[in-house]
Amino acid sequence: MEAATLTCAWPLARVDFKPTTERFIDSLLDYSPHTVSNYSRGLRRFSELLPCDIEFATLDELRQAVSIMKTCFKPSSLHSYCAALRQYLRFVGRGEDADQLPSFSCIWTPPEPPTPEQLDEVLDQATLTEKALILTFYSTGARSAELLGDRSVGKPPVMLEDIDWGEGRIKIIGKGGCVDYLIFWLRRDEVISTLNKWLNGRTLGPLFPFCDRLVRRYVTRAGARVGIKLYPHLFRHACATSLLRQGADSMLVGSHLRHARPETTRRYLTVTKQDLIARAREREWR
Repeated sequence: MEAATLTCAWPLARVDFKPTTERFIDSLLDYSPHTVSNYSRGLRRFSELLPCDIEFATLDELRQAVSIMKTCFKPSSLHSYCAALRQYLRFVGRGEDADQLPSFSCIWTPPEPPTPEQLDEVLDQATLTEKALILTFYSTGARSAELLGDRSVGKPPVMLEDIDWGEGRIKIIGKGGCVDYLIFWLRRDEVISTLNKWLNGRTLGPLFPFCDRLVRRYVTRAGARVGIKLYPHLFRHACATSLLRQGADSMLVGSHLRHARPETTRRYLTVTKQDLIARAREREWR
């Protein structure tokens, strides 16, 4: 089809990635499965709109494809898809073209993690399974894929044999297939006690023999009882915020969350109005 006659018509026929695009996707070893999935989806969308492979499309054809995408997707999706396109163009040596593509900023508002008081209220009404899940996510700042595994990339779940109860840490397979450790940092004694009670003497098998969807359902249901919205990844933000409030610096928080870049850590450090008011009352600011 001619680039000049492209129109917005979704969904279009599914197209197969060319070898260069496959190599680009394979190069994203340090990215989360969620990001890799979004990048793959974005490149596939662009492939459906272009008259040739992305690698050989002209700058005008790429710009027109971006314009069509703008009418089809919300800003957050468009931002992710265009980021994938620009990174792919740099991967194939077309950095100048990548810099000339339009940029769509997406205003990202950090989620509001539960306060310590809200967390206590949730735990007071939670079942033992919900409490074990919530405390583990909160104490370690773990990603779901680190605890539950990810079948799509062959990542195994945490097994009970991977837990060092004495040291208070869990051996995991992190991003890029590297061995890493989750530390029971917050409420250490409480989370270990709760897990031992929940395991009820079980010493073999996965720590949480649940899929991601079921875990999300457990956590969401626990929050709904007290009228707040909860999901597993929110406790990663809650962990970072709690460490910050208790005097930890951003370097320590980034190390605990296993971030490769300081910029990523800053997205997790939420300062609420209550924090500002409390700090303002500590002393007279001049």
